[in-house]
Amino acid sequence: MALLKHLWPLNRNILGAPSEQALEIVGQCLPQHLDWRILRYPSGQKCWTWTIPENYELDEAYLELLTPEGLRRVLDAKDHPLHILSYSPSVTCEMGFSELAQHLHHNPNCPKAIPWAFKFYERDWGFCLSEEAFQALPRDGRYRVVIKSRFTPGHLPVGELTIPGETDEYLLLIHDICHPCQVNDSISGTVVAVDVARILASRPQGRYGLKIVFLPETIGALAYLSANEDLIGKIRFALNADMVGNDSPLRMQRSRQDNSLIDQVARQVARDALGETFQDDPYCHMFGNDEKVTNAPGVDIPTVAFNRWPFLQYHTSEDSPDIIVPENLEQVVRIYVDIIDILQADYYPRRQYKGLLFVSGLDLDFDWTETVNQKRRLMQVLGLLEGNLSIFQIASRVGLDFYLVKRFIDAMKDKGAIKALYAPYSATDGQ
Repeated sequence: MALLKHLWPLNRNILGAPSEQALEIVGQCLPQHLDWRILRYPSGQKCWTWTIPENYELDEAYLELLTPEGLRRVLDAKDHPLHILSYSPSVTCEMGFSELAQHLHHNPNCPKAIPWAFKFYERDWGFCLSEEAFQALPRDGRYRVVIKSRFTPGHLPVGELTIPGETDEYLLLIHDICHPCQVNDSISGTVVAVDVARILASRPQGRYGLKIVFLPETIGALAYLSANEDLIGKIRFALNADMVGNDSPLRMQRSRQDNSLIDQVARQVARDALGETFQDDPYCHMFGNDEKVTNAPGVDIPTVAFNRWPFLQYHTSEDSPDIIVPENLEQVVRIYVDIIDILQADYYPRRQYKGLLFVSGLDLDFDWTETVNQKRRLMQVLGLLEGNLSIFQIASRVGLDFYLVKRFIDAMKDKGAIKALYAPYSATDGQ
């Protein structure tokens, strides 16, 4: 919560000093012995079919009502950064209300809140104001619009933390730092990822390394992955969390592959944590965040996303620390860590014997199991060791705890009865 409140006031757009400052703050909260760097991608750089836009600098922006007594200022971006449509170009003009209304953004569902609107890839101007302020504007009035802004070459920043693993394969955690002066969208996911990084950095090295990236939504993911195409093939799975601090139930969106290993693991972990409130949805069913990039065709990293959508304060000034439930952030941290722990521990066991395994002869009796039913289910495991199912998938099939089944299979591996594979066995290529 302290980090969230620190990041909240920053006017974090996709480029610019506030985004750089946000990453500097995040970096200070991460374990200092790890590889943390801020990567920068210049305006105009192509990111596959996208192009990084210019930096946006606003000098002033206000709206005045012409009255018999003179000009009366009715809106000023100095009062709140969200009052200006992000990336509005310079304009100075006069107009009536009907024409002005086409450039005003307001949210009837949150009458006191200032909405956030943007035109990153278009050139149009606008103001954002509360529904109450919009309704108070005289319909027969004449207005003066003043916006003084500049578009300058800049750099899109991406923060990258690397936690090394035993191999050159990675799990990717991808989180946004954008959305000016808002917290649930998107930095609730950022603070979750920082906590996860702290926990995992204190653990022994796992099979997979972790790449944890903090970036502006969509264009940041496009910039990072298009500039690191050699990394894509090394990333096995990805996780995204956004809008996870409000008081709605946590929801999971499956990957585009729909039933990949991370889908199965995440579904089980979330169901165990959430019980009857658990709900999972198809890929980008409600909306899409950075999984639209990581799981897009040609990238194809199976990505599971968590959120607490919908929430009333979405894209408004009322998306503040006041709506955040700290326990809900902690819940996502635990789910993340549990998912990662299983993925790190899992493998595809391939039998190295024929016929019925002489269990007691290998000193692999089941005396340590608790019940007859549990022993019977462990016996079923012996028929599922062809290398086409992972330990997690085997445990799910026989209805036993992952770590119980893993202890049993690990013991078989130690006796040479099992070979650990890290991809499904294929009889066609013998791998």
